[in-house]
Amino acid sequence: SNEVTAMLAQNSSPDPQPGVEGQPLITLYSATFSGTKYTVQKDGNPATYASNGAGGVRSPEILQNQYASPLCYKLGTTPTCTAVFNLNISGSVTAQFKLNAVLASTGLQFSYVSQQYTLSGSSVSVAFPTELNGTVLPARIDNTNFKETWLVSYDGGNSYTQIANTSNTMFAVAGTPSGGSLTSMRINRVTSDCRTLSAPADVVNAIWMNTIGPLTYNYRNMQKPIWANLDPSGTGLCYDIITLMDNAIKMTGLTSPGTFVYCYPSVNMTSFAVSALNAEDFRSCKIGDNGHTAKTSGSHALFGPNELLFSVDKTGQGTNILEACYLFNRTLYPGGEGSTTTYPYTTEGIQRVVKTITSQTEWHYLFDNSDITNPIYTNCITPGPYPEAVWGP
Repeated sequence: SNEVTAMLAQNSSPDPQPGVEGQPLITLYSATFSGTKYTVQKDGNPATYASNGAGGVRSPEILQNQYASPLCYKLGTTPTCTAVFNLNISGSVTAQFKLNAVLASTGLQFSYVSQQYTLSGSSVSVAFPTELNGTVLPARIDNTNFKETWLVSYDGGNSYTQIANTSNTMFAVAGTPSGGSLTSMRINRVTSDCRTLSAPADVVNAIWMNTIGPLTYNYRNMQKPIWANLDPSGTGLCYDIITLMDNAIKMTGLTSPGTFVYCYPSVNMTSFAVSALNAEDFRSCKIGDNGHTAKTSGSHALFGPNELLFSVDKTGQGTNILEACYLFNRTLYPGGEGSTTTYPYTTEGIQRVVKTITSQTEWHYLFDNSDITNPIYTNCITPGPYPEAVWGP
């Protein structure tokens, strides 16, 4: 009869003995993730890019009904975990646990099955060390959700009952993030900018366009830490901006693939790029040299024997010795004025970088060094052998 069939089916898949009436027999308490995982720092208070964080993310990464912390894994690897379940069972029963997880961005499914456990007492720790089908995170940078479904079977895996649903933010990166403290704000920013990318050239371009290129800066203030340039009040020198770009690339887990170069005007009407600072052109402004005939305040140097070749910013904010750029694949990525144009690493390309930020080029001397940390440079009214070069766009 139908009643007999139902009884046989029930006996072939016995439920555990009931516990306290009205309470679930098994509930998820916590989950701790492992594998090639990187610890994301909690954001500071207030949460800003400038903040270096407030310590590690809570561990375990899931505490049921309280929080689910973000996960950061190396692409091409498999997340693993250990979960703790609270028990409400009288006596003991044999059970097997299963974890199904879905990567929201791609629909990729992960499935883990535990060994058999004899359940008794108030809780059990269950290891999910290996994904059943060898599934790994895709070989691309990602910023998505990792949606977990927790299940239990009392009949050797023939059928499962759902225990809980949880979800963690999943950041997938190319390798160990560096370039500063790994906070959730910073890793969220760079993985959002580079989501779906894997080729270093694509990552460099995306970081430049989304973190550097479209932004316009006031060059008069130095930001420490460099990440402060991404905050609403962030301002910085071109060197700071390129350093931010370099840090953001490193935060994606790439070993920084590029280098810094500095483009500056030179006296022979070309422009040069150098890999170190302090390679600018100077000339003597002693009396008798380069057309200097008097040592008069307001005309030439009162403090020092030399003057420096400066560019005059198009922003109208004063003088500029050089333009910092990020060099990758023979391409220059400028750090000034929020330019969205890259330039080839050629003599012509370097000249174009200088012209982009420059209205003209002049000799300048140090007019007042009473505060050497904030020197005042004034243009020399004696061009000497070097005429002003008006380098319009």
